[in-house]
Amino acid sequence: MNIQDIITAPSRDTLVTIGMWTSLIFYFLCFLPQIWTNYQCKSGKGISEWMLLGYLNAYLFILYYIFCVDMPLVYRIIVPTHVAATLVLVAQRLYYDTSSRVHYYRMLYGANILVAMLCIPLAWSHAALVGCVAGWCNFTLCVVNQIPQVVKIWRHKSVEGFSFLFVLAIGIAASIESVVAFAHPLPPQTQFNALRGVVFVVIFCIQFLLYKKTIKECPHGG
Repeated sequence: MNIQDIITAPSRDTLVTIGMWTSLIFYFLCFLPQIWTNYQCKSGKGISEWMLLGYLNAYLFILYYIFCVDMPLVYRIIVPTHVAATLVLVAQRLYYDTSSRVHYYRMLYGANILVAMLCIPLAWSHAALVGCVAGWCNFTLCVVNQIPQVVKIWRHKSVEGFSFLFVLAIGIAASIESVVAFAHPLPPQTQFNALRGVVFVVIFCIQFLLYKKTIKECPHGG
């Protein structure tokens, strides 16, 4: 008797659903230590500006995708919390930034969110088309949006302001998502994206090992 005989289709579906909930919850939890780190350091510069912008757009795209193509309930419940957490990171980045360029960043993020909101009527009237386009845009951004953070750490030879717990939670989420994606199986894009997440977590962990001596206690931290 093999494992396929032991695990029936309904039970496999249940395990997949549990895995999806768990991975998406961890994808939300990963934001919390980074939000706390930003608060302690009174700075949002530990995260690359381009990665943060990529995160924001990736989640805005997937928000359109999951509602336009009627994705499972777990996505419609959890993914909006990812968007909210990303907006908190953006707000921290803008609030703590005292440089002369902050006005440029405010305009950039503001215009970004405004355009996303203006697309709601289009999504309402052409759900299938908008969902398809948004899904592929999300996939493309997810492939590349963590590269700027890797480059930022490498250039500055520092992981200061970047939370290791943020990376750890992403690693747990991506690992669970990978198992679910290949066990179900889910579409190749999902499988690839899950594995990509694991690869970037490994890269970040190596960078933390290389540059851990650069981590200093935040002057405003508790």
